[in-house]
Amino acid sequence: MSALAAAFLLLSLAGVSLVAAQPQAASANDCVCTLVYDPVCGRLGRRLSTYGNACEAACAGAAVAYRGECADPAGCADVACTADYSPVCGADGVTYPNDCSAACTGVTVVAEGECSAAGSSSSGDGGGGGGGGGGRGGGKQPQPSGGGGRPAPTSCACPRILAPVCGTDNTTYDNECAATCAGAEVSYRGSCADPAGCAAVSCPADYSPVCGSDNVTYANECLAACTGVTIVAEDECGPGSLAGAGSGYGNSTGSGNSSGNSSGNSSGSGGGRQGGASGAPSCACAETYSPVCGTDNKTYANGCEAACAGADVSYTDNCADPAGCAAVSCPADYSPVCGADNVTYANECLAACTGVTVVSTGECSAAGNTTAGRARGGGAGGGAPACACPRIYSPVCGADGRTYANDCVAKCAGATVAHMGKCADPSGCATVLCPADYSPVCGSDNVTYANECSAACTGVTIVGEGPCRG
Repeated sequence: MSALAAAFLLLSLAGVSLVAAQPQAASANDCVCTLVYDPVCGRLGRRLSTYGNACEAACAGAAVAYRGECADPAGCADVACTADYSPVCGADGVTYPNDCSAACTGVTVVAEGECSAAGSSSSGDGGGGGGGGGGRGGGKQPQPSGGGGRPAPTSCACPRILAPVCGTDNTTYDNECAATCAGAEVSYRGSCADPAGCAAVSCPADYSPVCGSDNVTYANECLAACTGVTIVAEDECGPGSLAGAGSGYGNSTGSGNSSGNSSGNSSGSGGGRQGGASGAPSCACAETYSPVCGTDNKTYANGCEAACAGADVSYTDNCADPAGCAAVSCPADYSPVCGADNVTYANECLAACTGVTVVSTGECSAAGNTTAGRARGGGAGGGAPACACPRIYSPVCGADGRTYANDCVAKCAGATVAHMGKCADPSGCATVLCPADYSPVCGSDNVTYANECSAACTGVTIVGEGPCRG
C-alpha cells in the first residue's frame, strides 16, 4: 500500500471527510474544510467577520451569527439608494428600507417586508439569541425585552438621504424610513413647521399666499420660510391638497404594517393639519394690523385674515359704517372728498364719521382709484362712484330742471346746480288764483314774478323784492 493511500485510510478512520467537513472546536491547523463558498457571519468576541462556510468559522473559533456575509454599512458610502420604503429583512435580522440599502451592505435578503420582532428564519446557527442553537447569539438580532417577555422592536437600517418628513409626533425625520423606524407615521413631506422660528423675523404684511407642505396657507413666502416648512404651491392650499394627504405607509390594500398607518390606503386618508371638519386648509397670517374691508362688509386686520375667512378685499381700510354719523352733526357744505371705499363724501366730516379714510380731495373718479374695481357700487352711470350725502334738506334746482334735496345730491346725479331752491313748476299755479297786482319779486331761478303769489305757486324761492337784475 502506498504512503498516500495509507494516509487517506487513516483520515477516513479518524472521521475526517474531504467532502463535507464537520466543524470542530479544534485549532486551525487541525481543520480541513471544503472549498464550497456558503458564507456565514461569525462572531469572535465583539468582532463580526465573514467566513467562507460554517466549518471555517468553527475552525477560527467563531460562533455563527447568521448565514450570509456580514453587513458592512461602509459599502453604501458610494451608493445612492432611493428613499422609498419597500422594506426587506436581512440575514442579520435587520429591516432595510429597500433592496438597494440591503445589497450595498453585502447582507443577504431573506424576506420581503420587515423582520418579525421574534427574529427572522435566517437567524439559525445560533443566531436566535434564545436556547437551542449552539451559537452565542446574533449581532443585531432582536432580543427579549425583559420583564413582560415581549420582543423588542426590530432594528432598522436607513439610507443616508436627506428627504425630510414631518411625523405625526411633530418631529422632523431625515426620511420616511427614519420616521417609520421610530414608530412615527408621516404627517407630510418636508420639515415640521415651527412658528417659533418667526419670532425674530419681520415679515411683510402683503398677501401673496403660498401653500406649505403641512397644507397650511401662509400669507407669503417669508412667513412660510421662517417656520421651516416647505412651499409646495404658489397659491392658497386647496381642500384636497396633496401636501397634507396620506399618513403612514399602508399599501394599496390598506393592510399597513407594524409601524405604518393600518388604514393608510392608496387614497391617502388622514394626515395633514387640516383646518376644520370640512377639510379646508388652515391659515397662518402675520400679526400685522393693516385693516382691509372685505366684500362681506367686515373689517379684517389684514388681507391674509380676510382671505382665510373666504372674503375678497373690497378696499384697504376699515369698512365704512354710516351708523357712526348718527350722533354727528356735519355741515351741509359740499367740499367733496374720496374715501378709501371709492365713495364720494360731501365733506371730510361725513367721511370721518363713517370711519373711512380719505384718500383724495375732490370727487372719486369714475374709473375709480386703486380699489375701484371692488367699490361699493356705482349707480346707473356705468361704474361711476357712489356718493354719501348729508340728510339735510336744502333744495337746489339742477340744470336738468329737477329739484334735488341739496347740492351734494345734485352733483352725485351729475347735474349742475342752476340755482338754490326748488325748480319752478308753473303747473303748480293751475289751481291757484293769484291777484293781478304787480309787485315784482325775483325768484331763485333769476326770474321776475309779478308778485309773491305767482312765485310761490311755482315752488320757486324768492330771493329779492323787485325785478331781478342782470
